[in-house]
Amino acid sequence: MPDINLVVEGKADEYVMLALFRHFNLPSPLIRTNRPYQVGGKKDDIIATLQKWNEAAKWDYWVVIIDMDNASDCVAEYKKLLLPNSSEKMIFRIAIRKIESWILADAEAVAFYLGIKQTLVPTNPETLPDPKASLMSLVYKSKRKDIKEDMLPKVGLKQGARYTERIKDLLQYWRPEIAQQSSESLMRCIRALSTIPKT
Repeated sequence: MPDINLVVEGKADEYVMLALFRHFNLPSPLIRTNRPYQVGGKKDDIIATLQKWNEAAKWDYWVVIIDMDNASDCVAEYKKLLLPNSSEKMIFRIAIRKIESWILADAEAVAFYLGIKQTLVPTNPETLPDPKASLMSLVYKSKRKDIKEDMLPKVGLKQGARYTERIKDLLQYWRPEIAQQSSESLMRCIRALSTIPKT
C-alpha cells in the first residue's frame, strides 16, 4: 500500500478526511498535523510549507486540505496562486469557506443527528459566508440538550469544549457520495482521492 500523508488545519478537518478515507477504502493516512517535525494546524503555516510537501509528493502521496475562508471568491484561482504546479502525488484541495460546508452538504444526515427538520439545513452550503456559523445556528435549534451543551460556545470561546468530538460523531451518519452532489469542492476532492491506488 502507498504511504499517504495527510495535512489539515484542525481536528474537525481531520475527522472529515478520515471519514472520506474509510468510505472509499483508502489506506489509513499518516496524520501530519501538530507533529514536531511538520507544520500543521495553522493555515498560514500550512501554506508556507506547501512547496516542501509538494516536493516530497514526487515520491509519496500528500493530501493537504485547507479552508478558503475569505481569502478569495474563486477556489480555482486561489489554488493556482498557492500551488501553481502540483507534483504527481500531491493532492491539494480547498474547502469553500470552511470544511463545515462539506458536512452541511448532506442535509439529511445533519438534520437527523441534530434532531431538526431537514428544510432548516441550507441547500447550497458553498454559498454560505461562514458555514461553521451556519452549522452552529442549526445546533441552537436542536432539541438535543447534550449536543447543544457540547457544541455551543461559552462566553469568550469560539466553540463548545466537545465540538470536534460531536463532529466526529455526526460523521458516522454523513454520506460523502450524497454530500458531493451539493458541494463541488468536495466532489473535486473525492475525484482526486480516487486516483490513489488502494493496494
